[in-house]
Amino acid sequence: MTAGDVIADFAPAETECTSSDPSVAWVDQSGALNALKAGTATVTVPSEEGAAEYTVTVEGYSDGTPVMGNLKILARYNDNMQFYDGHVYLLFTSYQDGVTINVPDLYAGYEISDTYYKDINEDIANGSNHTGKDADKYFTFNKDMKSVTLDRGEIVTIGMYRDFDLSVPQAALGSIKNSSLWTELVKSGKSGIIETIFRMLDTGEMKFDIALEKIKAVLDEAGMDYTQLLDGVVDGGVCFNRELYNQKLEWDQYENVAYEMDITEKQLNVMQMYLGGNLNKFSILKNSCATVALRAWNAAVGTTDGEPNAYYLESTGEGIFALVDAPKTVRDGIVNRLPGYYLNNAEGVAEPDAGFQDDTGWVYVSAPEKVSPVAYHFADGKFSFDGNKTKMADLINAAKGDQKVYYNKDEQAIDVTVNWSAEDDVDGKTTINSIDFDVNGTKLTLGADHAPEDGIWFTTQVTDPVEGQDYYVVDANGKALASEYADGTLSFHAPTLPVTFKIVGSSEGAQNLLKTVIKGADSSIETFVYTLEDKQRRKLASLDEVEKGAKVYIETRFDDDDHLLSDITVNGESIFNDAHYDDQELAYFFIMPAKYTVLNISLATAEYEEIAKSIYQMAVGESVDVTQFIKLMVGGVEAPADQIESNFWTTKGCLEKNGNVYTAVKEGSELVRVSAVGNERVGSVFAIQVFADRDDMVKITYDEESEANPTILFRYDERWRYTSFSDYLVPKGSEVQVTTDVPEGKAILTMSANDSTIWPNESFHVNEDTNIDIKLADAAIENMPKEIKLSKKGDTYQLNAKSEYTGVYKLVPMYDSNIEYSSSDDILSVDQNGLITVVGEVPEDGAVAYIMARDVSSATNTSANTRVVIGDYKGDKVVGRLTIHARRIAQSELMAHASVTFTTYEDLDLDASYYEYYRPNDKYNDLMLDYEENPDKYPSDPALYNMDELGLEYRTSYFDVTKNGAYSDPAPISLVAGETITVSNYGFDSTNMTAVCKALKDSTLYKNSKECQALVYEMEQYINSGEDYDGSTTFDALAATLMQIYQISRQTGLNPADGASEGGLCIDRELYNQFRRNDTQFPNNYYTVEITADELAALKAYLANPNNNHYSFMAKNCSTGSVDMWNAVLSDKPELQLKGNMTGVATDPQSLYFDIGSLTEKDLTEDLPGHGGSDFYPRSVRYSEAVKDVIDKINAIGTVELTPESKAKIDAARDAFDHLNEVQQERVWNVDKLIAAEEAYHELEIAADKAAYEAYQKELV
Repeated sequence: MTAGDVIADFAPAETECTSSDPSVAWVDQSGALNALKAGTATVTVPSEEGAAEYTVTVEGYSDGTPVMGNLKILARYNDNMQFYDGHVYLLFTSYQDGVTINVPDLYAGYEISDTYYKDINEDIANGSNHTGKDADKYFTFNKDMKSVTLDRGEIVTIGMYRDFDLSVPQAALGSIKNSSLWTELVKSGKSGIIETIFRMLDTGEMKFDIALEKIKAVLDEAGMDYTQLLDGVVDGGVCFNRELYNQKLEWDQYENVAYEMDITEKQLNVMQMYLGGNLNKFSILKNSCATVALRAWNAAVGTTDGEPNAYYLESTGEGIFALVDAPKTVRDGIVNRLPGYYLNNAEGVAEPDAGFQDDTGWVYVSAPEKVSPVAYHFADGKFSFDGNKTKMADLINAAKGDQKVYYNKDEQAIDVTVNWSAEDDVDGKTTINSIDFDVNGTKLTLGADHAPEDGIWFTTQVTDPVEGQDYYVVDANGKALASEYADGTLSFHAPTLPVTFKIVGSSEGAQNLLKTVIKGADSSIETFVYTLEDKQRRKLASLDEVEKGAKVYIETRFDDDDHLLSDITVNGESIFNDAHYDDQELAYFFIMPAKYTVLNISLATAEYEEIAKSIYQMAVGESVDVTQFIKLMVGGVEAPADQIESNFWTTKGCLEKNGNVYTAVKEGSELVRVSAVGNERVGSVFAIQVFADRDDMVKITYDEESEANPTILFRYDERWRYTSFSDYLVPKGSEVQVTTDVPEGKAILTMSANDSTIWPNESFHVNEDTNIDIKLADAAIENMPKEIKLSKKGDTYQLNAKSEYTGVYKLVPMYDSNIEYSSSDDILSVDQNGLITVVGEVPEDGAVAYIMARDVSSATNTSANTRVVIGDYKGDKVVGRLTIHARRIAQSELMAHASVTFTTYEDLDLDASYYEYYRPNDKYNDLMLDYEENPDKYPSDPALYNMDELGLEYRTSYFDVTKNGAYSDPAPISLVAGETITVSNYGFDSTNMTAVCKALKDSTLYKNSKECQALVYEMEQYINSGEDYDGSTTFDALAATLMQIYQISRQTGLNPADGASEGGLCIDRELYNQFRRNDTQFPNNYYTVEITADELAALKAYLANPNNNHYSFMAKNCSTGSVDMWNAVLSDKPELQLKGNMTGVATDPQSLYFDIGSLTEKDLTEDLPGHGGSDFYPRSVRYSEAVKDVIDKINAIGTVELTPESKAKIDAARDAFDHLNEVQQERVWNVDKLIAAEEAYHELEIAADKAAYEAYQKELV
């Protein structure tokens, strides 16, 4: 395990498990195994059958960033106190120089003088008590303090405080008076009673628990909700170093319960981000010292990937303690959840190695001994430490014994000199007896009595190596030491001192040694070399001793779809064959010889190409070798067929398998996976259909590349089915129908089957091989003006549309039923004669609508729009930006996502029918605005922290969530200029697979197909089995079932995608998920375009329509809703329309991801409106005053003229823009206008200069 890991259900709940070292690992009352720090512990789990013992090895935590220091959480409380008494705070000790902790909303702080650290170290050295009343020489109060910068060994305490001038009862009363309940109390006449209770509290006439009962009784009598008291606050906030100041004055001198751990740079940043939230108000019930310390601790170390880990603390209790975070509950949480805590009072357990502990029980922390040294060097260059594996600090700690090593702040650096006590034997062996250290003048010796827990790693260079020979290290008894190789350097491990070793060449008769070399390794590939000892795996090191005759196994696990195991050799001979493959272990193996042995494991990149169709058809008695279905490339070279394997995905008994050859034995269909040997992810699944007799079948062919995109259905035995491709075999006598998805702007001229005319959707029968031929012509609707203008109610306009085909001119009479008209807005009507009438009241600011004319004959798909401007309308004004984005997830994972984001350029009110609205509140808006104005205060954009950096429950408080449900009435939404909303349709079933089942069971296909019903039942049985049913394993298992369901759909023509499940249209859920980062995201493809007031009207209409507020996994999912919205808003821009449906079944994120990417590529050559890219993440923040000022100045430029006034406007806008920081500049949406204006003015200057020169030349002539 890794420190922080939790294994749930390790033992039955309430089992009395024991641990040999609970500070390393222990089992809590829920039965979960918790790993706390590096080390080894024996955990015993009792049961009726007898106790089971487990050896638990815990590795230290690492997130790839350096360790920055030590964090303690300290809670003090005496059970005789009031509930609000005591204190909880954090103490951070820096291990590095120049570590800054920044809290923008810090309430106050105490700056620490250098004298404090100097006197602290002197007091530790002479054992004196240094507390007293002289705090002022050590601390300077700073009300405006916002950050602290620490050097190595320096400390800061972090705690929440109320206004320093308020007593606890005064603060509590102030909180109640500021709560939402106080006005009601005043109206009810009960406020005077409450104030009297608090006066008695303040004078000590009444205890707090009695006061709370009386307050509760008053509220109950008035019929008021007690919890409304919790939202009141008073002045106060987070302070730096007030605990040290109080300690120096000998205040609050009683027992602390403390727990400490080292934290990384990333964890420190997370803590800062939590503290940087809006914490500058104090509430004794809601935002106290316990609340802030607890949540900051959980932010930094108590969560992993957004989930509680072994260090997570909760504040729980009974009575009043069930309602509030209190020092008592935090103290109890530390004691109950963190074995290895300590009491830093005189009678308790002293804090280990933390500094001086005086008579009062306080521990004064000076330089931590875990500080990494700044500099060290070796007196003997023959050997050195392997610094990657043995830290100098660990060596010094082991060497010091009872001595003390102190940090000298004035000297800054720790300089370590290392001398070796070594002797060489005549047979080439070297013995290191001890290591002497000089640490800033302090003499330390590391020898047999003191050693690091994990031993020491040394490095040395082989002298005069022989080319082609391996070298290794043996101890005094000839036993190989664990070692590694790099560039001719040996790195070897000594468990303790003294150590005697010898460097040996492989040619010197080495036996029982196995060296493993892995070539072409990748981070996503795990290779295990192991032996079995008592049926347990023993993983082998890169150089390890293996007994002669032992069976050595090689297992490679692939988590990607582009690598393969290409060869395994033992002393140059390949074992990459069936003879050396163990079917039980699923691993290759060899028998260890009695000599030095080199194992080479070679990995290679791999890719495949599908050569066969996704469906293969054959008759009973026929056979097929499925290796011909794919082309496999390994290391860029085509691989032979013996590197391809196959397996059944379904087993219905239609096929018999012999290797990779499948023979049809009865009618039906099977699914077969064909993939590379050793990695089934490098491959694909194929359907094999079996029919009785090939002579009873006929072939239907058509041009698969044709724009007509025909869909061919055939019916035999009363069921309609689809042909999936050209050359598809169907039974003789089948009834056939041909439909075609005629592209926009095209019409069918001819359609034939074996040169005989056929008609769309009309049946004919096939008794021989049949070729379907469809010829198209260009088509357009003429006489539809691009735009017309109407002024008032009652105005009319007559349209006279006609269709035109290439080579044929067809005049469509005005009353011809082939032309169908429709209006986009109720303000206009249009009859089927083409007469447009303004029937609605014309708004003061005008309106716009669209009239569509469509040729509705079955032979064409042709339409045209006329834009109708009504009244004084300024619909071409740019008012915002619309972005569609989709992400795909890794191979074999089910979840992906798509959504649409709208950013408004001006204040906006709209109505929306939504399922849920995750509205960012003032805490979010203030944080985002502060980041925009002061980006240097933040390590990165606070809207984009990933799970490793945050994943905290407190972040939910930055959003106010409203749930209206599916198909709900529209509700008002207000946006301020610059703010963003994200929109997507979400499902809220327990899992994605549950949503699939619900949608399928509500579909037309399910209701009319017993075969589909049986398959859905199989899916539900699998889901109910309790498997991890949203992971890749379940995806592989259920994908086969889904493929069968889609095959039924293609064969029957019944819709599998029209069913619904719980969910609907959600607003700003992407912002919410992204902010909390419980939503693992691969890069988004996005496309963004500025929209006009016309297009905004279409967006408003879409959001206000309750029919868009529901969820179906296939018919109205995140992708379908995003595409529907995007296309509706941009209906006037056909070049930007999207489909996102590569499967032909439903719009999906993966397809949309590629469609958006294609649109981005198309923009590079065709200069489309807008632009696209990747890595888009939405964020919402209203424009700051500085940004708004620049936007307004750019808009004020107007028409560019060669005048001083025009130049002054351009210069003013440029100057204001240049004074913005980079984050603010990105927010100026109209900066292109500024650049265009500057270029236009420059062109005018050039033209003026040219004209003046030409006039001058003319005058000279």
